[in-house]
This record gives sequence, C-alpha cells and structure tokens, in this order.
Amino acid sequence: RNQNTPHIQTHLSLKTMIVVPSPLFSSYMGSPTPFTVYRFHAPESSSDENTSEARAKEEDAIPTYRIQNANVTKTEQGFMLTMDLPGIKPEDVTVTLNDSDVKVVAARKHNAKVVKQYQREFTIDKKAINSGEITSALEDGVLTITFPKKPAAEPIELELLTMDPPASDNDDTFRFDLELPGVKKADLKVSLKDDTLSIHAHRKVGSSSSVLKRRFTVPDEIEIEKVSAYLMDGILTVLAPKKEPATAEPTGRLIPINEAPEAKPVAETIEADAVKNEEEDTVMIGHDEE
Repeated sequence: RNQNTPHIQTHLSLKTMIVVPSPLFSSYMGSPTPFTVYRFHAPESSSDENTSEARAKEEDAIPTYRIQNANVTKTEQGFMLTMDLPGIKPEDVTVTLNDSDVKVVAARKHNAKVVKQYQREFTIDKKAINSGEITSALEDGVLTITFPKKPAAEPIELELLTMDPPASDNDDTFRFDLELPGVKKADLKVSLKDDTLSIHAHRKVGSSSSVLKRRFTVPDEIEIEKVSAYLMDGILTVLAPKKEPATAEPTGRLIPINEAPEAKPVAETIEADAVKNEEEDTVMIGHDEE
C-alpha cells in the first residue's frame, strides 16, 4: 500500500469485511480513499432459532385458494348455487350466513392432515331470498346451495284519510308528499307491494280531465303494516314508522350440509364470475335484472 492509502485492519470474528475498489469516493478526511468497506453481520444464535421457527411456520402454512368454478342457476323455487369441491368431505365444509353474506370454507385433507383450503363469499338479495330456508348439500365433489325465493307479496291498498297528517319526526318516521290538486278521494288509489308505492289518480277540473300514474320505491327500514295515507287540500301524504335497527349476529349462522336437493333448473346457468361485483369479490344471488 502507498502512504496515501489508509490502513485497514482485518481480524477473524462473526463479522465479515469486504474491501472493493471505489472510484466514487475521492477523499476521506482530506486523504485519497480508493476503497469502500462493506460489513456483513452474521446472525446471532437467537436469530438462528427465529429463522428456523419462521421456516417451520412457512412449511406448516396451509395454502388457501379461491373457489373458481361457481355457477348460479334459476329454479322454480328460487336459485341454486353449485361449486366444484373434489376430494372434500361434507364434514370439512362450512357454509356460514351472516346478514346478507354467505361464506363457504372447505378443507382438503390427506392422511387426516389439511393440505389445501378453499373459500368464496357471496351476497344474497334479502328482498328476494328467504334466508331462513337456505340449504346446502355436498355430493360427488359438488357443493349445492339452494336459495328459496320469498312468496310473492299481495299488493296492499291503503285507506285514504281526508284529514291533516299528524306531526312526525323525520328521524323515526318515513314521510312522502305528492301534490295532487283537483284530485278527490274517490279518484285516488294508493297501493303498496313489497318496496313499491303505486299511485293512480284521476284529476277532473271543469271539462278537462287527466290521469296520473306514478311508482316510487320506499326504504327497507319502514314497517309496511303500519303505513298510512292522508289526502288534504290537494296534497297526498304517506307516513310510516321506521323499524328498529337490527343487529346482525357477529358469528353468523351455520348452514348444515344436508342431502342433495332435487330442484330442477328451469333457466340457463349463469356463471358466478360473470355477475360478480367488480369492486368486491362477491356474487349477488336472487337479483333478477329486467
């Protein structure tokens, strides 16, 4: 070494020192420095133990896969969801319903040890599906979940009261107002079916007459059986108390794996991936698009 090169001392230890030429550094404390020093620290014994534990956990980790082949079929009774789960037994499948979300988790075993896990989540239309009657079955490696439709609701014709509506609190009561000047009680029909409010009015003023037909969607949180309608001074008012907010069970409800259903499809199958919500990995079941 020359006189301008700083002395570098090396020794044996748990640290490894590598010296390589470095033209990027031209000076060190005013002297030329043509070398850069890199030091690599060997792991301590405790780190060796942690690394071994981490590797063991990685080896024991069970891979989880998304169930790919899922199809939704419309039946006479409602909807049928099928998923391919070959090599999986009924006791290794759980179907959980939490509010409007259905989650399927399946485990594939080899010599009584889980080697793979599968899962998929779906969303049901609570307005159309009778969630209390959902059933599931696993046969020949195919999981079938049936979603019965709710019975068709009969329209309810609201009785019209010719008086001022009572004062209502906006936080606890749903209120709907529609101006109908020139419309009498005998010429007005208001009905409610599911979440649709239908209005049919016949206006007669002098020698002219006209017909008004309107449909409005009411919120889900109202109590349908307590809806009231008022017609006063040419204004229709519809009032309904709001339901108490329901609290969903945090753990959800398990749907047992039963015998295979006998429902026969009456419409062509729709691949679940084709109707998937783009923002979430969910499938809406029970929603018919007109």
